[in-house]
Order: sequence, then C-alpha cells, then structure tokens
Amino acid sequence: MPQALYGVIYAEEPCLIRLDESAHEIRLPVCMFLDFFVYICNRQINQTDETMLERDYIMRLVREFAEALELLLNKKDRDTQREEIRTMYTRYVGPYEFYHTAAVEDVMQSFEQYPEEERLNRMEMLAELYYVETSLVSGPVREMMLGKALAIFDFVDSHDRTYSLTRIEKMGEIRREIKKLRS
Repeated sequence: MPQALYGVIYAEEPCLIRLDESAHEIRLPVCMFLDFFVYICNRQINQTDETMLERDYIMRLVREFAEALELLLNKKDRDTQREEIRTMYTRYVGPYEFYHTAAVEDVMQSFEQYPEEERLNRMEMLAELYYVETSLVSGPVREMMLGKALAIFDFVDSHDRTYSLTRIEKMGEIRREIKKLRS
C-alpha cells in the first residue's frame, strides 16, 4: 500500500501517478486516474474502519471479561467460582486444562494464535484468571499460579504502551505473596 499518492493531471493525456516518493510511476488516462484515486481513498477509509472495528471488539471483550470477573468474585460458593473460572478460561483464552498445567513458556507461545492487537489484552486476562484462581487453591499449586500470573503481568507491563497502576499494584501483591509462601 503506497504511503503517499501523488497525481499530476496535465491538459494532455496520459496522467502521471507517482507512488510514494520512490521512482515508481504509472501513466494512466485522466479518466482512469480519477477512478484509481477514488479506489485508493476508499481502500484507506475501509482499512481505518476495520482498525476501529478491531479496537471496538477488543474493548468490548475486555469490558465483558471485567464484568464476568466481577460477577465471579461476588459469588460465595467456591465450587461455583471454580466452575465459572473454567468457563472463563475457555471463553477468553483457551482450554482450562492446557493453561492450568502448561509451563509459562508454552503459555506465552500459545498467544501467537491471536492477532497482535489482541495478544496483550488476552495475556492480561489470563494473568487475572491465574491471580483470582490462587484464592481457591493452596500449597505448591498456588505458588505456581502466582508465578505464572507474575510472569505474564510482567511481560504485559513491559510491552504494553499503557501504564497501569492497578497492574503494578497486583504485581507487588503477588511478589509479597510468593515471598510469604517461600518463607
């Protein structure tokens, strides 16, 4: 896709179109130049619309996840919470069995299945699920899940362009909890 499109229309034909600032030029009749120009403009508008739709989808997904997580945390019954967490894993990131047992490296690699625009959001969702699930487990499983949550939060924090005080605070909480479990 050309980053810039320059058209020069002279009284005589053919019309000169220069793509980018490179040496690539196309000579077209004036009537075809106008059609080509309209096509390129519409294509850029459609790509902008697609990008906006992708962002809207991601924002809706994050909002829906946050609402579902809040509902989960308000439930009193631990068995119900466990079932809801399993459902949320499947709905937002993938199979519970995989994410519950896989090593952090495998978990990180699994996110390549998602478009780049979604990856960090989905990773943060998984870290949140790990973090919430630690309140339902104990012993070595809890420490393992806290470690996974911290690793993912840390990765997201270092790659996301948005500063999140909530994320930083959770990472501090997780570090303190891991230290407490190890002592």
